[in-house]
Amino acid sequence: MGRSPEEIIGKKCYEVFHKKSAPWSKCPHHKTLSTGKPCVKEIEDPAMGGTFLISNSPIYDSNGELIGTVHISRDVTEIYKMRKQLAVTERKAALGEMAAQVAHEIRNPLIPIGGFARYLENHLKGELKNYANIITEEVNRLESILADILSFVKESRIEKSPANINTLLEDTIRLVKNVTSKKGNRIIKNFYPGSIIVNIDFNRMKEAILNILINANEATEKGTITVSSALVDESTVCITIEDTGRGIKEEDLKKIFDPFFTTNVRGTGLGLTIANKIIEEHGGSIEVKSQIGRGTKFNILLPIKDEEV
Repeated sequence: MGRSPEEIIGKKCYEVFHKKSAPWSKCPHHKTLSTGKPCVKEIEDPAMGGTFLISNSPIYDSNGELIGTVHISRDVTEIYKMRKQLAVTERKAALGEMAAQVAHEIRNPLIPIGGFARYLENHLKGELKNYANIITEEVNRLESILADILSFVKESRIEKSPANINTLLEDTIRLVKNVTSKKGNRIIKNFYPGSIIVNIDFNRMKEAILNILINANEATEKGTITVSSALVDESTVCITIEDTGRGIKEEDLKKIFDPFFTTNVRGTGLGLTIANKIIEEHGGSIEVKSQIGRGTKFNILLPIKDEEV
């Protein structure tokens, strides 16, 4: 526990371990005292910084009177985390399987609908042509949503090759310039002055960066989106995408990488999920900071080898 005898002797357990001035209501000790029976309980304790399996057994004197309890606590934080992660993985797998089936069922009739709509668009005039154009646009939007769903659920194969991080960013920025200018947003580039060569799947990583840039653009109106690259140290490169948009609520920050979570009416909630998945497949991670009304900052950390810098 890292406590000296002076910190423990003569103190109540709730003072030493739970940092409370009164008995902790969650402690199974109370139930054992009231029932006279053993009690086992798993408790998450913020003061202790983990999850603990606590076992309480009653102690009786020679007259059969309950005089106390034996309290055994086991740190099961890592087991709890693994169990929680397993539950998330299983839920995502089930969700992915269902989403893939739904996507395929929708895509089958969507193909002829889109084909006939484009045919009508080319052969009609006036108001009817406009109606056909609306159908075509909505079909394109649905196809984009289905592509996101299938990209999320499919088993991806990463094929790495040496690539310049700045080239990756330049190519990706080129893809979003039109949509950013339509919203009055300006992209600022702040690249590392030298070359940073890393082993990545260029197209997959471009997809990840593109999704984050699109997310930044959707959250920003007549502002700036700054794209930076830097060497954190000899083994890590950092890509930063920072916008001056509306920001993300604190309670939403933990959910932004969850499948289908979105605050955008027209969004699928898969863009950031896919980006996070791709970056993790490269052994990297994403850090997100945000302030309401001031913007959001994504730091993408990717590993590099000494000989690749």
